[in-house]
Amino acid sequence: MLKVIIAEDEPGVLMTLVNIVNSIEGVSVIGTASSIADAYKLTLSTSADVIILDIHFPDGSGIDLAKKLTASEIDIDFVFVTVDPEFSLDAHELYSYDYILKPIDENRMVRTLSRLKNQKIKSDKEVRHLLIKVDNESIIIEQDNIIFIEKLGKKIVVHSIKEQYETYGTLDWAESQLSENFFRSHKSYLINMHFVKKITQWNKSIYHICFHNTTNIAYLSRRKHSSLINKLT
Repeated sequence: MLKVIIAEDEPGVLMTLVNIVNSIEGVSVIGTASSIADAYKLTLSTSADVIILDIHFPDGSGIDLAKKLTASEIDIDFVFVTVDPEFSLDAHELYSYDYILKPIDENRMVRTLSRLKNQKIKSDKEVRHLLIKVDNESIIIEQDNIIFIEKLGKKIVVHSIKEQYETYGTLDWAESQLSENFFRSHKSYLINMHFVKKITQWNKSIYHICFHNTTNIAYLSRRKHSSLINKLT
């Protein structure tokens, strides 16, 4: 279910949006607000996936609210609705999913929310854990806790936030199980880009990668350097 908040101070427009959203299979309105203050509180108190947000409110700006939520690292998508086209650049700089002018194009709103729903379904289906065998045990490691994986002979070493796990396997297999957050930095290393702290040149062909949460380092080959930098930026 794609969970939606609607923040709109015009009652007629609000009801129109509620009806449109609730008509889409797999999408539901979980709350409405008619002010910036109420919209902010509602966003913090729920686990909404999307906020449909007007620009102009008596107590502030929808753009400013979106900036505040973004700065707070609230994981929510923005769909702006407004009579004013001049804020479209500001909206897109906030990585808004869409910017819809009033009067509202119902078909466009349906398409936008349907795309967001499908995107959420795909995200929810992604593998979130890595299952490895250590001796006679099967261990499940959350991907978000894996810092990097190192190839040592016929084994791989999984460096996680809490500890290290050694098991038989290949980096090709590990890479096939993990999300796009992981990058093959070297023939012997697979790194989680979220943990990269610093990249330092060691010699003409190798860089050292330093990470948050560990003093262990990984290697980065010179031919992979530009690609990693592009992904990180």
